[in-house]
Amino acid sequence: LSCHAGAFSPSVNRNIASNNRLTTFLPAISDETFEPPNTLEFGISEPACTEAASRMKRVQIPVPSYISNDETAGISYIHWPASDTGRKSNTPPLLLVHGFDSSCLEYRRLGPQLSSLGMDV
Repeated sequence: LSCHAGAFSPSVNRNIASNNRLTTFLPAISDETFEPPNTLEFGISEPACTEAASRMKRVQIPVPSYISNDETAGISYIHWPASDTGRKSNTPPLLLVHGFDSSCLEYRRLGPQLSSLGMDV
């Protein structure tokens, strides 16, 4: 799975040696069939949740067949780009990872705040 500037992007399957470690980049394929959840259908009208849900995207990544019969798994994410006014040079993207039985909507208030401070989230 390739992550560039805080957003998942397709890449070729390649290995890169870095600091005596071998890092593997796997291709991530944008899932064009994914539709962000409509929070209003679930009775959720909180503006931060509705806005975050509208930004959701999903990529399909390769996994072994013992995990999924079609050898892919979907990963949903939200990208909050760094604001131009607060952008910090040479700041790596920040990846927020939620726990089990949760979603990226957990960060609906934090993501925009970090973005406004110049972080690519």
